[in-house]
Amino acid sequence: MTDPLLQLLQRTPDADYLADQALQLRQRRKTPGVSSRWVVFRYGEERCALPLGSLLEVVQPALRVHTLPNRRSPVLLGLANLRGRLEPCVRLEPLLGLPPSTTTPPAMLVWGVSRERFVSPVDGVVGVHTFVSDEVQSYAGPADTLVSGIMPVGPHWVLLLLPDALRGRLNGCLH
Repeated sequence: MTDPLLQLLQRTPDADYLADQALQLRQRRKTPGVSSRWVVFRYGEERCALPLGSLLEVVQPALRVHTLPNRRSPVLLGLANLRGRLEPCVRLEPLLGLPPSTTTPPAMLVWGVSRERFVSPVDGVVGVHTFVSDEVQSYAGPADTLVSGIMPVGPHWVLLLLPDALRGRLNGCLH
């Protein structure tokens, strides 16, 4: 059995990703800004990203989620067993104002801030992209306090999520 993270890293990048990386290299030579790396993932047709430093792991196939009795929440799906440690499995779509996924998610992101960890199902991982701060555009939408801005990646716009703000909102939903 091959390690899923190794498979993800060894896959052939798609044409949009290669074109975007080439464009970013050209622009980086012109733009004096701070660059940072983000992992881009999908919810249906929507693209979102978390800073690479907040991503702990990509799990494929998705983990089994154990529901909690007498607990109904559009955000908290239950608990996921990650190598013997129970982690809260949370949906980010309701917080971001995105429609819920209609398919079984093929992957889960394990991400965290400080010592708090969360598992979130996603429809797919697009890849790791480098964004230059000077090029991030402002975002005004239903989740503007959770998003630092937006960036184009190929034909799609990517919401750049703020892990600390997500954690605060999730903690409010879970208690």
